[in-house]
Amino acid sequence: MIRFNARAATAIVLTACSVSQDQEVALGRQNADEIKAQYVFDMVYDPAETKLIQLAKLRGVQVILGREMFVHQAARQFEIWTGKPAPREDMMRIVQFALDERAAAREAEKPAKRPAAIAS
Repeated sequence: MIRFNARAATAIVLTACSVSQDQEVALGRQNADEIKAQYVFDMVYDPAETKLIQLAKLRGVQVILGREMFVHQAARQFEIWTGKPAPREDMMRIVQFALDERAAAREAEKPAKRPAAIAS
């Protein structure tokens, strides 16, 4: 479980492990007030907004999403292998499209919520 030192301030909080994908395990009952950083960078790109990112946004902390790292890494590899500039904007748009599709598919797999019973 990730624990924050609520008294300390830091420039950046960075997570680089897949445990943040299991948001409840990674953060437990953390709250936004415990994040005392200027930036939060969660390298997980799916889901696009992990619980850590959501908490940081509530706190007003500047966030860097994992898809940024994912696309920049892919773009640099493209440039190394081809010797040509990478189409970064197109790459970001394609990654965002794919992530949106994955999120929609996950949402569609969730069981439908039943309406609350109407009291007589």
